[in-house]
Parts: sequence; C-alpha cells; structure tokens
Amino acid sequence: MTALLCLEQNLPHMLPFLRALHEAGSRAAVIGQVAGIMHGSTDPTEDLDLLWDGTAPPPSFLSSSSSPPSPFSQERALRAALTAAGCTELPDLSLPQVAYTVDGVFGDLCSTALPWGGLDTAACLDRALTAGFVRYVTLPDLIAMRRAIGRPKDLRRAAELETLQLPRMEFAFPGPLRDQLVAAVLSGAKTTTTALLAGYELDGKPLPAPGQRLAVIDSTDRPVATIELTEVRVLRLADVDLQHVLDEGEGDESVAQWRAGHTEFWTSPEIRAELPDLTINDETLIVAKRFRLI
Repeated sequence: MTALLCLEQNLPHMLPFLRALHEAGSRAAVIGQVAGIMHGSTDPTEDLDLLWDGTAPPPSFLSSSSSPPSPFSQERALRAALTAAGCTELPDLSLPQVAYTVDGVFGDLCSTALPWGGLDTAACLDRALTAGFVRYVTLPDLIAMRRAIGRPKDLRRAAELETLQLPRMEFAFPGPLRDQLVAAVLSGAKTTTTALLAGYELDGKPLPAPGQRLAVIDSTDRPVATIELTEVRVLRLADVDLQHVLDEGEGDESVAQWRAGHTEFWTSPEIRAELPDLTINDETLIVAKRFRLI
C-alpha cells in the first residue's frame, strides 16, 4: 500500500491541511505516528505532528507592511496553510515546539531548532520523502527520532518500525493456513520451515543466511513478530530428516506424512501458477530453515 493511500484510508480528515501546506509552499514534513502509519505501522493516532524549518519573524515584522525577507518564507507558508485550514488562533511560531489546531486536526509544530537528543533534524527534513502532496520523514530518520526521544512508547514504536525494514517472512498464502503457521511461530511450536529452491531461483533472490532477521507477516499483511535464522540447508527432498519435520510444528509425526502435506501444497494451483514446470520427486531441492523467535 502506498504512503498516500495509507492516509486516504486511515486518516482522510488530515488531508485538507496537508494539501494546504503543499499549496502554500511549505516544506513541513510529517513526523510522529502519522509518519509511522505512512510507513506501514498499525498503531492508530489522532495527532498530526510536523517538522518545519525557518524562524518566525519578530512581532515588529508581523505588524509592518513590508514583506518578510526570504529566511521567513517557510514561516509565512506555514501561517498561510494554518489559516487556509481553519486555524482561528495562530500559534506562536517563535517557539521551537508549539501545539496547533485546525479544522478536525491537531498536533505539534516542531521546528528544526528544537533539541532532539543530538539528532540533526534539519538533515531529516532535507531527506524527507514525498507522496503526492505530502512530505514525510524517511523510515530510518523516524526510527532515529523515536529512539532519541527515548520514552517507553517511543521505544516500542521504534521497535515496531524496525520490523518494517526487515525482509518479509510469509508462510503459505494469506488465510487459514497462514494463520495456523503464524500462531505456531508465536507460540514457539514452530521453529523450522521449508521452501522450494526453485522459488528463490524464480525470484532471483539470494538464499537467506544464518543470523538474518525476518519480519513474520500475518494474513492482514501486518508484521507480527521477528525471527532470526539459525540454520539454512539446501537438501534433496529425500534427505529431509524427522527432527526438521517435527520442529515445523504442524502436527506431522513422520517424514512421509510431512512430505505428503507439502507435496499437496507445492502442487496447488497457486504454486503451479508461479512454477508451472515444477516436478516434485526425491531429487527436488528444498531450503530447510531453522529459526528462533526474537
């Protein structure tokens, strides 16, 4: 799902103010949990926090008829956007952090002058991404901002965001089988899994390696856990051992029982659509992976 679509589906009431920022020429970028949602977080929020640059002009400038010089252009753009979005009491933008409220939206305006645990937030603003008319900080910068704040809530959200940077581990296809396998991983019953080597070759992906961490994805396309690979073996199907079978946590009590179930899955229409020439026999190469839950 694209970042802008995440906003459209989850926080549509914020879009008018964000559009007003864009139309006013503001470089302000979304930070906080709304940026997290744009990157794939599932934690809800109602606060739209923004990072902006520029220094508010002194009151004498605001009361004069002369145009503010260029250093104040971002302050002027921010004021214009706030007014256009229905702000009736403009916040004091001379403060490094100040609350604001517009029609249906509220949050904090944080300038790059705000101390942030030694983090260079001006560089974060320069690196901000663009999705349509919305600017938002990159995922690594958002994680760094969360960790720099250091509150328990921020550290928890930083950990969740870090899983979004990991390669995905998707068991089977979304639906009852994936739900069953993910539950087995979360309970600790499942510590091994098997994939076809042909699948890696089709995708052109390198084989995973011990020590690699993966985000376990559930049927709603949400990361729910992190696992670390401890062993990766390429084997003939005929060489799969009983311990690997038992540790898959799917209830199979023999290699033959395990092989029958996996052969049924590997010859399903979904797999056939991806690997139409696949033949399952003793010589079929599989990737046997062992992992631990982090």
